[in-house]
Amino acid sequence: YKGIECETWTCNNTYYNDSSVCTQRGNCTSPDVCTCDTGYSDASTLFCSYYECNGTSYQDGTVCNGHGSCVAYETCVCDQGYTDKYCQTNICFGYKDYNESVCTGRGSCTAPDVCECHNDYKGIECETWTCNNTYYNDSSVCTQRGNCTSPDVCTCDTGYSDASTLFCSYYECNGTSYQDGTVCNGHGSCVAYETCVCDQGYTDKYCQTNICFGYKDYNESVCTGRGSCTAPDVCECHNDYKGIECE
Repeated sequence: YKGIECETWTCNNTYYNDSSVCTQRGNCTSPDVCTCDTGYSDASTLFCSYYECNGTSYQDGTVCNGHGSCVAYETCVCDQGYTDKYCQTNICFGYKDYNESVCTGRGSCTAPDVCECHNDYKGIECETWTCNNTYYNDSSVCTQRGNCTSPDVCTCDTGYSDASTLFCSYYECNGTSYQDGTVCNGHGSCVAYETCVCDQGYTDKYCQTNICFGYKDYNESVCTGRGSCTAPDVCECHNDYKGIECE
């Protein structure tokens, strides 16, 4: 004790009534004895300088999950990219790692601003994807006949198929595959769904109609009205009429 009447004392050479006594975390109740605030320790004459965060010493390298500083009892100041009470949570592009919207909802935030994308999504935030190695927003995706709605999944326009990962490349004309030799009645090419481009001498939607000298085979004037147009520019004349047009 000190003073002319032994009315005062110190803790760690600081007077009991000084604002900085006991590291500002307790009261100096008798010489070199601090009664510490909750969470602070006077053990080994530390004068309330010892404390922990989540049970780990403020001096331990793993305190605050190794991602921050324990600046006071149960108080972590997190490094950039980490958050929550003990700095246990990563932040990816403004979202906590457990937020449903983190990594665009298509991946896991495994470290600050590091997304591990799921199910073939791509991009730093898992914000993009491809179909058959073509990005979903590329004008050529899904063979220009549909939308790439998720990785390697095309939602095809009417008449086009994504079956067997064909990416909307499969289609038919009149129920026949565009690759079938009999498509368009064997007289043309199926160039798009229900779209035949006919060989010379054939016409109508599925190239089912012959043309004889400018007339469709069902026109009353074909073959001068005296025969049948059985093939392009081939008239089969009736009733003994003759000539290439039964004329």
